[in-house]
Amino acid sequence: MPESQTGERAQAAGDFLLRVHADLRRELATIRRDLEDVVAGRPVKPAPQPGIRAQLAFHCLAVCDLLSGHHTHEDGAFGYFKEQFPQLGPAIDRLTEEHEVVARSLTELRALVAAFEAGEAEPEAVLQEVIRLTADLEEHFTYEEEQLIPVLNAPD
Repeated sequence: MPESQTGERAQAAGDFLLRVHADLRRELATIRRDLEDVVAGRPVKPAPQPGIRAQLAFHCLAVCDLLSGHHTHEDGAFGYFKEQFPQLGPAIDRLTEEHEVVARSLTELRALVAAFEAGEAEPEAVLQEVIRLTADLEEHFTYEEEQLIPVLNAPD
């Protein structure tokens, strides 16, 4: 691939990464806010209260699926990044390990959300897990952006 196309492809990947992270941050914030509303006894819009467990479970599971897909996509691109940008090797190794940790956390969250939807877990438990996962993901996203974006979006 000509060098200019490699640079354009890398920059497109960097820009996409930033957009996806922004979307995931926004969705996680919405889930957290909705769970905080449920815990505080405030109505959650737009769903009627009787369906709130199902609505929150659906939203949370959808975000879990998006995050899993995002990390699967990244893991597939990491080989290309290592080949094109060998200096990213240590960062990519760390990110790959973090993806495995996040995958385990998502499995645990999915089980908790299923229990919540069935009325077997309290919203506080789900909220605390979402807060923990969000903090871990923020650290992961920030590291990933600090390490990859300057290299991917560097001028040719």
